[in-house]
Amino acid sequence: MGFWIFGRRRKRKDAAAGPGRAPESASDERRPAATRRPAFPDDPGDEATAAVPADELPGGAQAESFATGPVGWFSRDEIADLSRLDDSRDLARRVGMMMPGASREEVLFRYHLSRAVFLEEFELPVLPQSASRLMALTRDPKAKIGDYVRVIEPDPSLVRAIVDVANSSFFSALQDVSSVDRAIVRIGLLEVERIALIHTLRTRLFRIAGFEAMLDALVRHNVEAAAAAHALATTCRAPAADAFLAGLFHDVGKLVVLTIVGDVQRKLSWSAPEPLVHSAFAAFHVPVGELACRHWKFPAEICAAVRTHHDAARATEAPLGRAVYLGNLIAHELEAEDDGTAERVLADPVAEGLELDARRLEELLASVRSATEPYALARG
Repeated sequence: MGFWIFGRRRKRKDAAAGPGRAPESASDERRPAATRRPAFPDDPGDEATAAVPADELPGGAQAESFATGPVGWFSRDEIADLSRLDDSRDLARRVGMMMPGASREEVLFRYHLSRAVFLEEFELPVLPQSASRLMALTRDPKAKIGDYVRVIEPDPSLVRAIVDVANSSFFSALQDVSSVDRAIVRIGLLEVERIALIHTLRTRLFRIAGFEAMLDALVRHNVEAAAAAHALATTCRAPAADAFLAGLFHDVGKLVVLTIVGDVQRKLSWSAPEPLVHSAFAAFHVPVGELACRHWKFPAEICAAVRTHHDAARATEAPLGRAVYLGNLIAHELEAEDDGTAERVLADPVAEGLELDARRLEELLASVRSATEPYALARG
């Protein structure tokens, strides 16, 4: 088992091609309800899509409405109307008329992905017990090293990940350790939780064939955002452990959407171009990410931070929201690798509200670069 080191991405790719361009913004934050429906068939063929009455689609008092639909994607009312068609060829003609100039495959992709999100025709992965128990231990002031060892030892791949990090050059050890208890002593309890969560995110929750490079880039961004949110915790008056956790999972919706993309591509026997995938991220990742965090029973404050990480006005309502919002912004600017990073971050209203200056920002950027070194994630 080796380590992979986070490379650098030259620019963000949130723009989309064709009619589906949907910027990552608060205007696209709409949350699906928790109603679960049967998954769509693996092979579309000419099989009819089951009709769904409009009043059975997610929405209502418990969730923000999708009635208008994200830009370039289908609304809940459109899905209800189109799902009444008895023939998939009729469906293709109808959706094609709604997006003139787009290919048949693209409009069907947009329809089926929108439908999957609205009807929750996807399965959320189960959070491993070791990860949830470690999160609880980290928040228990009475927890001891032996408690951590008992959680970690039954999980060989997690043991390897923690021991490998403890023996990495980052900790400048003169002698390698081979046991998990000695590894924990060397790296500290907080680091154990973080390594376990990153390991879980990358190797347990999401393995998406054909999207390995994109998955690596998304996990890398989440780790950088988590490190930035943690570094900002004191400034924002947010709990440090929660800041790291919320930062690490702030974009988990993109990973879930990527699994839906894979399902829809197999259904249609067609591969979506990367800009279209990024358009799907922009349209759906915020509500899907919040849904995933609620499914895993994360604290309400963390779910709220995931929901507001693109919304400056709403993020300022909570300390954790501010930390995660700015952590995400700083991580994106680190990845941009140009000379405008400081100016863009300092001009953001959340940064202005915290009175960040250029010197403090440079300290934060240096902290993030350093903090991500031990989290070069073991593949397992």
